[in-house]
Amino acid sequence: MKKHIKFLILFYVSALVAGLDIKNSIRKNRSILENSTESDPPDNGYYVEDNSEDTEEAGESEENKDSKLDENSNTNDPNKAEDSEKEKNNDSADAKEDPGEDEDDTEIITNIINGKIATKKEYPYIVQIFKAKDGKKFNFMCTGSLIGPKHILTAAHCGCDDNRNNLSPSNIRVAVGTVSRLKGNDVKLRKISKIIPLGYKQTPTNDIAVFELSSSVPSNEATPVKLYNYKILNSYTFDVAGFGLVDPVKGILPENLLKVEIKASSSRNCTEFGSGWKSNAGNQFCSENYNGNDSCQGDSGGPVTRKVLGRSYLAGVVSYGVNKNPKSNVDCGPNVISYYTRTSYFINEIAKAMQVSPRSLY
Repeated sequence: MKKHIKFLILFYVSALVAGLDIKNSIRKNRSILENSTESDPPDNGYYVEDNSEDTEEAGESEENKDSKLDENSNTNDPNKAEDSEKEKNNDSADAKEDPGEDEDDTEIITNIINGKIATKKEYPYIVQIFKAKDGKKFNFMCTGSLIGPKHILTAAHCGCDDNRNNLSPSNIRVAVGTVSRLKGNDVKLRKISKIIPLGYKQTPTNDIAVFELSSSVPSNEATPVKLYNYKILNSYTFDVAGFGLVDPVKGILPENLLKVEIKASSSRNCTEFGSGWKSNAGNQFCSENYNGNDSCQGDSGGPVTRKVLGRSYLAGVVSYGVNKNPKSNVDCGPNVISYYTRTSYFINEIAKAMQVSPRSLY
């Protein structure tokens, strides 16, 4: 009897310790997540020379400073529910399910981890974002999407420093409408005049920003993508595209734009590893990685799209991933929970930053 009681006591203590270990692991991941994003690839060897010819020099202008003030005044308190404007304007709050998507028969490239080569026809709005390294050299940093002749949608952390303050627009260059890595001066780089994060300073999970270009992009170079305006259900699949790492361990970047298919999820892991994530109806949506399909460093800000009646719509931008193994420092690939900033949640703020009507964006 004494042995039996002793065994039960040992069993209970062991279970209690194990439970504490699990809780500590979750807390650790949540703590990391507060400052976690799909980190920019450091010194990845992908540089371009500045050949931009825009006449407007985009320094830390008064106009851009005003945009920072606009960010603070035009976005919602992150601790409040969605504002009444979103509730009233149900068209911009994805009130309905979409009619479905078409099958994609793009050939899978076996030497890229679960990736497919994407074409200009599929992504005429794709944007490569570069940050000043030294002199006239700019290092590849993020991916983005053209959503208007003068506006790019990307992750806010692509335009901010570690303290979530805006970078100077003069330190950013973009290449619009090309699905290959740039070589020499084969593609014109463009300057931006404004960086407009949408509540990122107050709330890290509001990882979305509008970049305003110094000049409009001609339609023969690139065409904007429309925003997705439907619910996100667990059965829905999406394509994620970017120029980010195909091997996070070796730091290998692709020669071409790649895409992978992911599926929306609302599993318990989405809650455990997501800082503030409650459902896919909020400012983020979640995807749990079972087959290795994922975005990676350098894909930050890249498009997450879904086809509706044969046309692709921008449902989100790549934000960050969290490995379920607290000892791992690899935040993409198998065993990772990925989070994407949901565009329709911010459609009114995006429209305000662009000075257009929300309805014109979808």
